[in-house]
Amino acid sequence: MLVLDDITPEEEAIAVKQILSHLSPDGLPYCWLQTCRPRFCHVICANVFRYFYLSNQIDKLPKVYQYLCRLLQTEAYLLGTRYYDNPDWFLFLLSDVCGKRSSDKALSEMRCLLTSQIQDRMGCDRKVFGAALRSLAAQSLGIENKRDVKTLLETQQMDGGWGRQWLWKYGKEAVKIGSRGVVTAMAVRAIKQAREDA
Repeated sequence: MLVLDDITPEEEAIAVKQILSHLSPDGLPYCWLQTCRPRFCHVICANVFRYFYLSNQIDKLPKVYQYLCRLLQTEAYLLGTRYYDNPDWFLFLLSDVCGKRSSDKALSEMRCLLTSQIQDRMGCDRKVFGAALRSLAAQSLGIENKRDVKTLLETQQMDGGWGRQWLWKYGKEAVKIGSRGVVTAMAVRAIKQAREDA
């Protein structure tokens, strides 16, 4: 909802109410807005946290921050989720919050944990999508990440784009959703930002 400019305040209020009416007993948001499907995903939880924090409504989800920090401390996020194989989605979403609220002391623990995790994962593999996510996450926190930017530059195809990557999956059969355009847009953004920061 932070990206969609044409959402009315009424529609946003309805969405927030739905999310808040589908929380786990621990106060964490479920994936689906259906009581018959109480599934949890820490990447979706991070995205919900991102929205609520940046829209100044985080007081409605008081237990989420510490949960996300525990995932960073224990590195449990590295296991991925049913819907998101790539653990760097998690770092990308949380670093976006910390980058946009860079002077917010309430985020200091998360910012410190993220910095450590991002530095540990820089250049950990040559997968294009992960490299793009890690590059953007590092840039959000003001961390230089030459290794992943190098991977992006070396894997760019002749037409200027990057190959299709699997972004997420769903269903019993784990149907994968991929995109060439999303990965290309993220890679271009990361390279452009790296050049501006140099």
